[in-house]
Amino acid sequence: MLRRLATLVIVVIGWVIFRAENLSQAIEFTGAMFGFSDLPISYELIRALNYRNAFFMMTALSVFFLPGNFSLIKLLMNKNDPIPVLAGAVLILLLLPYCAALIVGGASGPFIYYRF
Repeated sequence: MLRRLATLVIVVIGWVIFRAENLSQAIEFTGAMFGFSDLPISYELIRALNYRNAFFMMTALSVFFLPGNFSLIKLLMNKNDPIPVLAGAVLILLLLPYCAALIVGGASGPFIYYRF
């Protein structure tokens, strides 16, 4: 669990490095992320924390607590029980168009590596 937490922290700090325009802004962002402040919650953050996004964040967070040897592919490819394979296929067929619609309908941002 500590290795996963360390990986998460490294990835988040890496995202800050790509987002920031200079080193002082990166330090400011990192301090704001890991420090406590009395600042009010911004309107953009309130808009981002809707039920759909909170559900996706909680789902992603649940992956953090899975055992290290967990394999979804092994679970879905169980030849004795075809129900997980069918459930996985249906889930993919439902989620794929939904995710595509979210990507197409969202606001387009600049490609992150374009800054370099």
